Amino acid sequence: MDFDADPRLLRRGLLDNGYQELRVEGTHAVALDQLPPIHQEPFDRIAIAQSLVEGFTLVTSDEVVSRYPGPSRVV
Repeated sequence: MDFDADPRLLRRGLLDNGYQELRVEGTHAVALDQLPPIHQEPFDRIAIAQSLVEGFTLVTSDEVVSRYPGPSRVV
């Protein structure tokens, strides 16, 4: 998927509208280690681990990601 946006402007816009950045913590790394080997994309796997630990619904366009435990929504 192509995403044509300036990352600096996108970040600033999100922060200005109340979004918060989520740092990768040790608890996320532990959860990452416990994930089943459904998908091997590292960025997706850390996002999945973070959503599980933090209790977030993961929004994705990847049907494979939605096979992991925890709430997700495919868009």
